[in-house]
Amino acid sequence: MAFNNTSQNGTSIHENWVPMALQFVFGLVGNILALVLLKLSSSQHRWRSFYQLYTGLVISDLSIWLLTTPLSIARYATHFTWSFPPIICRYDSFMLMFALTSSAFIIGAMTVDRFLAMARPNESATSSSCVYVVILLGIWVLAGLLSAVHLTMHLTKNFYPGSWCYMDYVNLTESKSGTLHAYFYSIVGLSVVFIIATINLLMLFTVVFNKTLRARLMDTNRISGGYDAHSYVFLATVALVFSSLWTPHLVSFFFISFLPLFPRYTDQKGV
Repeated sequence: MAFNNTSQNGTSIHENWVPMALQFVFGLVGNILALVLLKLSSSQHRWRSFYQLYTGLVISDLSIWLLTTPLSIARYATHFTWSFPPIICRYDSFMLMFALTSSAFIIGAMTVDRFLAMARPNESATSSSCVYVVILLGIWVLAGLLSAVHLTMHLTKNFYPGSWCYMDYVNLTESKSGTLHAYFYSIVGLSVVFIIATINLLMLFTVVFNKTLRARLMDTNRISGGYDAHSYVFLATVALVFSSLWTPHLVSFFFISFLPLFPRYTDQKGV
């Protein structure tokens, strides 16, 4: 079933509510199921740091489905007659950027943690669980601060079909502060992606050329823990998928930050 309406700027809206509903159901159920499986299997593994960091990753993703998607559903449910007030739009923009940024940082922390566990397994096994709780809290605070910067610059925009808000990357370069923010955000994000990719490659080469470690990874008689082959494969897959989806976004922000150097293009961008 498709909804039809006309937005305030005269743009005709013709969108189906089913994809949004399916995203909400799959996102919510998938993350809740992940939390349940983590809880049920945690007693069988000694790789404690992974489960704590992965729980934080699930919580970051779950925040989008619980705290912002209902607003998008409300937009569809009113046949697009209800529009986000400015404060709701800023909130939606912050939460979306917070989820992306915190997820990237957590994946980076998981990658570094596994590399250290591979290099120094005895020290990693004795690490206190409180350390990873502090790391998670630090990541969420840092991600929250980075995600709030564009709000202070009033760089929030409501995007078609009016059901989500994000940083206004179109008009980002109209101020020096916006340009600097685009550059800083892209550099931080690309640095995280670079670290994730580099460390995963190092772990791959270590496993390939270290016969002892490879034997431990393939030994099914060992207690499941720091040497789980499937856990390394899972982490590498998560890192690859997330990085491949987030990197184009960061690259676009990086190039947008250089638009003021080309006044002719900036004047003709049709904004």
